[in-house]
Amino acid sequence: YRCGLGYRGAPSVECGVNGSWLLEDAPSCAYEGCGPLGAFLVASLGRDWNATMRRGDGLTVTDRGSADVVRFECLDGLVGSPFAACLRGNWSLRGQRCGLATTSSGCKCKAKWTFCEGWLNGDCQVWRGCSPRGGSSRYSWCDVEAGS
Repeated sequence: YRCGLGYRGAPSVECGVNGSWLLEDAPSCAYEGCGPLGAFLVASLGRDWNATMRRGDGLTVTDRGSADVVRFECLDGLVGSPFAACLRGNWSLRGQRCGLATTSSGCKCKAKWTFCEGWLNGDCQVWRGCSPRGGSSRYSWCDVEAGS
């Protein structure tokens, strides 16, 4: 037989001479958790990991009740689709990490910038990342980081 998701072991059983399964000395499957997600994030990304993203939804695929896959949401003005997955006792960070949006020419968009328009540029708004130009436009634009 096999260990289920989230469990580790080398389970085996023997068929006895009388046709019954011998389970007495059979190794069992043991749950192997990944430990606290917060500790993994600090070790992998540093103490300020939450300066670019926040924890989103979790998905549990084992029967232990703690999330095995956790999705993160990038903070305003940043793009990406990171998630953490617990597999075989280890957390791993997958997906695109949160970062500045990049234009088609490779320039990086500012995470937060002010756009002014109207008479004497008197109508100003704070925008974050890439913003669509007009309601019907399919193109986005941004103020780029100097030197990017």
